[in-house]
Amino acid sequence: MHELINANILKESPSITANVFTEEYLNILSCAYESPAEFMSTACEQANTNNKFLKGKIFKSLIEHLLYRENIKPLYVRTIFPFLPNVTFDLVLYAEDIGPIVLSIKTSLRERYKQADLEGMFLRNVHRKAQSYLITMDEKAANSVNHKISTGHVLGLDKVIYAGGNDLTQLIDKLKQYTFFKPPMIEVMTAARIVE
Repeated sequence: MHELINANILKESPSITANVFTEEYLNILSCAYESPAEFMSTACEQANTNNKFLKGKIFKSLIEHLLYRENIKPLYVRTIFPFLPNVTFDLVLYAEDIGPIVLSIKTSLRERYKQADLEGMFLRNVHRKAQSYLITMDEKAANSVNHKISTGHVLGLDKVIYAGGNDLTQLIDKLKQYTFFKPPMIEVMTAARIVE
């Protein structure tokens, strides 16, 4: 069964990412771990590649596996919302009370947090209660951007989460408090009547 679930999570990933998981992460859905942060730290150390693009794909897949193991689902991958053209969100959960919770995944930040910040602002223009988190393995950059959030210089992100620390465990605990579901399909527009 684990192989089927693993294949389902990876079915949209490039074959090279799927190959890495079948070679290096065979027990990813059954290995024991004390906390989400420990799961991510151990799994990221296991990634045996210098290819930055592949590292990013592996990191995103590891987050997907962690959410699955923590029973946080349904999880939407590479999500596009109506009325938000040209924006594709990495991972989205849809909560009963607040709507979308977006998880942007970046192994390192540099200036890339600005994209997630802008996307979060766009999202909140349509879904006012939406939450937006950026998950990274770059602890120093996470602290720096969180400071910018606290001073009001970053408006579209609720928090930057360092995946190897307690922030990830707290985020997982917070997500477990929500009820997630498949949102209803929406019409582009409605009218009292149509004159043709």
